[in-house]
Amino acid sequence: MIRRGDADAGQVMIVRNLLDGTFEVFARTFTLDGDPAWRAASGEDPVDGEAVRSLIDREAGFDPDLWVIEIEDRDRKYELDGPLV
Repeated sequence: MIRRGDADAGQVMIVRNLLDGTFEVFARTFTLDGDPAWRAASGEDPVDGEAVRSLIDREAGFDPDLWVIEIEDRDRKYELDGPLV
């Protein structure tokens, strides 16, 4: 875990470490119907560690209860528990 937020609140981000110096960052969101989903907070292409730190710092500025979980996943096998929107 990169960052621990409040036990009962806070945004959730997942950092997928591709183990080659690049990362993908996903942030929890909701569909228009109110169903849980994820958005690619880092964009379509993997980013470097500095971009990840910048994303986390910016989000933590809005939500100090932010949770950030890092997953090492070179082959992108981890599946998010909702659609990517």
